[in-house]
Amino acid sequence: MASDQDEFLRATMGAVDLVYNLSRRMTDRRQDAEDLVQDTFLQAFRAWTDHRRPKRVEPWLATICLNLARSRYRSRAR
Repeated sequence: MASDQDEFLRATMGAVDLVYNLSRRMTDRRQDAEDLVQDTFLQAFRAWTDHRRPKRVEPWLATICLNLARSRYRSRAR
């Protein structure tokens, strides 16, 4: 498990700023953006440990972030 964590961190930490900037554009509050980043990386790590690893990490994380933001927007709209 530790090697999965290390691999995940090495592969994804370069994309933190990308995910944060994307989430700031899609939320009104800084706290919501931070929650969205945290949820994005949590969901990505779960997929990573299930051996669903992408060839390109940045678009993969951006897609996860966008999908989570859309889901949150839809939930709040109801």
